[in-house]
Amino acid sequence: MPGRFFISGLLAVCIASLAQAQTFQSGNGAPVEIVKQHDDIDVQADGTFARAAEVAYRALDQQGVQLLQKLQLSYMDGFQSLEVEAAYTLKADGKRIDVTPDGMVYGRGNGALQSLKLLTIVFPDLEPGDEIVLVTLSKQLIPWFKYQYYQQYSFSHLVVARDVQIDMTAPANFPLNVDAYGVEGGEVNANSAGKQHWQWRYHNDVALTRNPEDVAEIDDGPHIFVSSFQNYAAVAHVFAGPFDDNSKVNPAIQALADQLTAGISDRREQARALYEWTSSHIGYVNIVLGAGGYIPDSAGDVLNMKYGDCKDHVMLLKALLAAKQIQSSAVLISAGNAYRLPAVASPMAFNHLITYIPEFHTFLDSTARYAPFGVLPWEDAGKSVLVVSTGETMQTPPASADDTRLRIDQTVTFAADGSATGDAHVEATGAIATALRGLISAISAAASNDYLRAVMGPGAEGTIDRADVAQLTPTLSYAVHYRLRAAADFHGPGAFGTGIGYRPFSFTSMLAGTFPPSRTRAYFCPSVTMDENETIVLPPGVDVPSLPKDGNFERPGLKLTISYDKPAPNTVHGHAFMRIDHPQPVCAADDYNRMRKDLDPMIAALRAQIVYR
Repeated sequence: MPGRFFISGLLAVCIASLAQAQTFQSGNGAPVEIVKQHDDIDVQADGTFARAAEVAYRALDQQGVQLLQKLQLSYMDGFQSLEVEAAYTLKADGKRIDVTPDGMVYGRGNGALQSLKLLTIVFPDLEPGDEIVLVTLSKQLIPWFKYQYYQQYSFSHLVVARDVQIDMTAPANFPLNVDAYGVEGGEVNANSAGKQHWQWRYHNDVALTRNPEDVAEIDDGPHIFVSSFQNYAAVAHVFAGPFDDNSKVNPAIQALADQLTAGISDRREQARALYEWTSSHIGYVNIVLGAGGYIPDSAGDVLNMKYGDCKDHVMLLKALLAAKQIQSSAVLISAGNAYRLPAVASPMAFNHLITYIPEFHTFLDSTARYAPFGVLPWEDAGKSVLVVSTGETMQTPPASADDTRLRIDQTVTFAADGSATGDAHVEATGAIATALRGLISAISAAASNDYLRAVMGPGAEGTIDRADVAQLTPTLSYAVHYRLRAAADFHGPGAFGTGIGYRPFSFTSMLAGTFPPSRTRAYFCPSVTMDENETIVLPPGVDVPSLPKDGNFERPGLKLTISYDKPAPNTVHGHAFMRIDHPQPVCAADDYNRMRKDLDPMIAALRAQIVYR
């Protein structure tokens, strides 16, 4: 994964376990529920605050017990403090079992993480139906940005929440911007005793299930965003100074930039050389705690260390580019499935940092190790971003069907014993090539068979010719040579699926994701062009009496054609071409639901079988 840009903050309430629970996709929803969550936050004009919190989570099954039995809270020494006033298991029959002193283990991070303080709480005798109860008082002793306060709550459709109440007070002369959606309440007792006061309530009686392609719930779910930043330009301003200070050119950086661009006069090609070196030579280490969550190391230090987080990558690349008089800017972005900027400006809207070169209108992510120059991985593409140097909000280019392509040419040859051998040649460009580079590079030669069995089924084995996988060329090319045991039985008539060969990505998953019966939320819908030629050669004397039907499907933004021919009695050639082109990487649930009935014949055509005798 690419580098992340975030601040862990004080986990006064360990929601991490609930976030984990949201990834479960069983029909029963999350294995935990929120019985109670009451937060009382008192904000001061200098940006410090105190939070008194009481939470009760119920484990609904054994999976929920595993999630809740051990919680870990963290805070930054010197910046934050944490007191646990009560921690206990509440049995279903009402019995309270307090956490004993040896059930609360304090520790610190190691090495560079010495300022991180950890508290692990183990709740005793927790069984399905029981609750864990935690009462804490946490304080932000030193604000990450002086005179600024920001907080956000994003409530999940996937977790039942019985009783959530958030109270917040702040000085009347301390302006806070609020965006509250899907919750009850708001400002009360305005300017009472020199204070502003808000109270919000939330509950969710039915847990929905999640489709993996759904956008992050922060995009469209119930939320409370609060911030003293008046706009995103103000957010950019607090980052601009530290980023400029830490991206200065020193003699070592100048010498390296000159060396890497020697003999290259074209400025874009100079930028490419500097980006590729940073991407391939600077390791990624995600150390983003405390003030380090916002303040990068200096470019000179990053060059000496040869590693850093996403901020450090951006600082060094910015300095290398500046050494060749190529101006660039850090860009704040949210990697993952969050696409929209909240209406209220806040540093919490971002978790990652990338680079923008205005001269070429090009965005770069040097922590995406296998992304060629000018290509963004899917998690960065089509995102609303904040350009730090100008304070502008922009959008990164969405991946398009023209530049995101996958082509597979392969021949599968069957033997009389039912085994088969195959040779597949793969070419890819754009975001899909970046994903494939990372995938193939992570597979060692010893693990090749495990990978092939995972994508082709039991009995698969073979080798991968990696060719230029590690090179950041515009087109990725590699080959797979494989053998399938017991792929068919030729003792009598039979059939096998047309997708028997090697496919790193399936047509069906690109077409419809997990293919749910319906959708209720917006979802990630990639644009891609996929082209496959597959030749299947059966043993001599085995005939194919008829071919699967050809198919030609066209819908707005979608084209799928499938055709078959028989060059010889025992040989079938199939060709499948699919082009999906959406203007944005996010599609509305209604769009999917309208087209859902049309997807059935397409999926069926892609799953056609070849009959032999």
